Amino acid sequence: MARLSFWVPPERMEQFGAAYVDQIAPLLIEHGLTESPEQGRATPDSIFSRLFVLDVPTAALPVDRALRRDSAWQEVLIRVGNALGVAPPPSVLSFEFALYRTPAGPGRVVSAGPGRKRGLWHTFDGTDGLPSPVVQDMLEDRKGNLWIATLIGEGICRYDGGTFTVFTPDDGLPDASALALAEDREGALWISAYSGGLARYDGETFTVFTRADNLPAGRVQSMLVDRDGNIWFATDLGGVGRYDGECFERFTIDDGLVESWARGIFEDRDGVLWLGAMNGLRRYDSRRDDGEAFAEYISVPGMVDGQVKTIVQAQNGDLWFGTRKGHLVRYDGMQFTTVFAPDELGEGINSIEEDEEGNLWFATVLGGVSRYDGERFERFTDLHGLAGTNVHDLLVDREGTLWVGTWGGLSRYDGGRFTNLTVHDGLPSNGVMSISEDRSGRLWFATWGGLCRYDETGIATVYPHYTWATHEDRDGNLWLGGDSEKGLCHYDGSSFACFDIDDDGRIHSILEDRDGLLWIGTGYGGLSRFDGESFKKYTVQDGLADEAVWAIFEDRDGILWIATESGISRFDGGQFTSYTTDDGLPDNRVHAVVQDRSGHLWFGTSGGLSRYDGEQFHNYTTRDGLPHDRVMSIVEDRDSTLWIGTFGGGLCRYKGMNIVNYTRRDGLVSDGVMALCEDRQQRVWCGTWAGACVWDKERFVAVEETGGENVRTMVQDREGGMWYGLHNIGLLHCSEGKSRCYETADGVLGYGFNACLEDSCGRLWIATRFGLNCREDGKFTAYTHRDGLPADLVSSLMEDRAGRIWCGTRAGLCRFEEGRFICVEGLPMGEVSALLEDLEGRVWVAIWRVGLCCCEGEHIALFTKKDGLVHDEIRALLQDRNGILWIATFGGGIALYDGL
Repeated sequence: MARLSFWVPPERMEQFGAAYVDQIAPLLIEHGLTESPEQGRATPDSIFSRLFVLDVPTAALPVDRALRRDSAWQEVLIRVGNALGVAPPPSVLSFEFALYRTPAGPGRVVSAGPGRKRGLWHTFDGTDGLPSPVVQDMLEDRKGNLWIATLIGEGICRYDGGTFTVFTPDDGLPDASALALAEDREGALWISAYSGGLARYDGETFTVFTRADNLPAGRVQSMLVDRDGNIWFATDLGGVGRYDGECFERFTIDDGLVESWARGIFEDRDGVLWLGAMNGLRRYDSRRDDGEAFAEYISVPGMVDGQVKTIVQAQNGDLWFGTRKGHLVRYDGMQFTTVFAPDELGEGINSIEEDEEGNLWFATVLGGVSRYDGERFERFTDLHGLAGTNVHDLLVDREGTLWVGTWGGLSRYDGGRFTNLTVHDGLPSNGVMSISEDRSGRLWFATWGGLCRYDETGIATVYPHYTWATHEDRDGNLWLGGDSEKGLCHYDGSSFACFDIDDDGRIHSILEDRDGLLWIGTGYGGLSRFDGESFKKYTVQDGLADEAVWAIFEDRDGILWIATESGISRFDGGQFTSYTTDDGLPDNRVHAVVQDRSGHLWFGTSGGLSRYDGEQFHNYTTRDGLPHDRVMSIVEDRDSTLWIGTFGGGLCRYKGMNIVNYTRRDGLVSDGVMALCEDRQQRVWCGTWAGACVWDKERFVAVEETGGENVRTMVQDREGGMWYGLHNIGLLHCSEGKSRCYETADGVLGYGFNACLEDSCGRLWIATRFGLNCREDGKFTAYTHRDGLPADLVSSLMEDRAGRIWCGTRAGLCRFEEGRFICVEGLPMGEVSALLEDLEGRVWVAIWRVGLCCCEGEHIALFTKKDGLVHDEIRALLQDRNGILWIATFGGGIALYDGL
């Protein structure tokens, strides 16, 4: 049920009623509204109201928006208002269409996760069932349940120790964001909606109260149930309100309040109400009948800051006031005393709570939580493990447990110290520019140090050049872009080919749209489209916001979103529409775009993270918990968790509006992360500048055995063990929690590793600068030129269909069969840099700075620049499923060979 209310002078009510029937009601019918015969509860004399039937509770807001956008509706309200003298011309008659009453939905029950525990502290976030990490208020009901009001999430939730029950607008809440909670004498829950108004929940029904019920204007910031059962409301615009169970009464400046902004409200042991306001403290004593019920304390000695936000009375009777500027003021009944300076308690005090031992706890803005035992002051922040430094509410439950509501999650204190899933268990991504997943489930990460791949064998760096972007096309080929010298590169799984797109600057983003067109965003050359044959460029002259393109994304409707240095551009195939800070973006420099499973678009900018719901931008910055305002990359994993890479602030994990940040301070092996991947166990692997580490959903674990050394090659064997070739260290094997590093004393030929391969027989082959190693049955066998290799430096390995091992060396090619090496005769002299067996069984041999040879039996064909090869420094070879041979060169781009 919804209620339509109009503000009409009482003496004009009869005339307005006739105008409603003749002019307004027909328009309501056109909007599909059905009026209810129910009269509804009593309203002030100046309110004309009617009730309407709704199919679902969430339908009220769209109807209100539709009416306000309807020009015919606006014309009628102006005409009626002017005719009756209700509103001075050309004002529109004031109205409100809002949810009135609805049966309560059951809520969504989520089994509470274990949280993150270390010592005696627990923290719960979105991964544990909390609907949002932005905890605004908490309340313990008479049954011992913990109710949590959240912002920027789904609504409110009830925590019974085992489950979170989440109530959203679908269940009858008027708003998904709640500011304050209270429980009345009947056990009903009162919820303050961020958009304004109140909801009362009795377990079966949500009943909504708005300004049409004489509720004060603005948002209700805090609530209090006094000793007589009255409910008091402090608002940010309309002063203070009181509800006695039947009607609302408002207290404003006319009643003795100095201003209409009220924040904190508290009833002391004597029944006196204390009100915190922007310009001072107020006291209300209802027992006084001399017209002086309100008393004000402005500029009183001992109170250096009068902007009071929160109030509490200690066990000894002293009143404590927390102010907006971070001052703590004590009142002993005789005088005010400022106890702490702002720099000791953060940028503002949001809440004060006293525990069973008489310790005072203070929730601060960006300063974490502070505890005061009467003598010593102790502060806890995210560095100590608190979920977030922006703490908005504190609560001590009937068991004496302290709950801390932050803008980073919910923390519970059991008497120990703060511990969270933070960067001691986390990953920063200062250098990760983009992440993509291919059809095989492998993850590809474009990083400052190159292209990294993750699959069931682990993480491997396959392209050691500066890479900004990757994208897999519909044929399974990978496209990547990085520095301006390499241009646009194509990778078919075994070799690279590069294309010159005739643009200036680095390639920042690549995307294949639903029509198979490839889009390339560059650093200085704008946006290019590749149809398989030619490139078409788009610049600012075509409507693009800027020619420095950082990211490209195609949403579910086929719309392209282009992140640029001067805003985000929307391209519908015909024209560009750009959005900037004027439209709500936190910064015009947009680096990343992604669409989550809910359909929301997320933009990473130099000024923070922004969520676009199709109508407006919702922005999040370091003040909301981000580790850094410059967001460079965003990806959503299979658990609907957003991972956000920042420039200089590390990695941010974001789920259910919960933000958890990870940096080196939390134990990450290095802040320079070269690669990220998620395995089948949903662990996140990280390749960094100082080794490897893995996050197992509870903590990041550095692969300490790598010792921060340069990992030159990796391979996973059939038993799941990982082999790492560590430059200048040795061959490291890690399996089932155990590791061993094999050195020269174990038979390993030096430490210059070039390639690793496990063959079909389970033998491990290692190509080094000093020869070839084969590990079989736990033993290493070494092969050098004395055993038949053309040279000791082995640069490439390959196993053919017959199980023969081909070895490319600095001085030629050989194959290992029946226990001996057989040199391939007839090849030009030079280093064999790449090997490939094609679909027809021919072996292709890349010879550095010579060309490419095709070996078919005893026949050898040589291809050089004279034959159309773009360059003779060949790094990799690959044949795609169509039989096309891709030849990647060092500095010369890519050549494609179709056999003709």
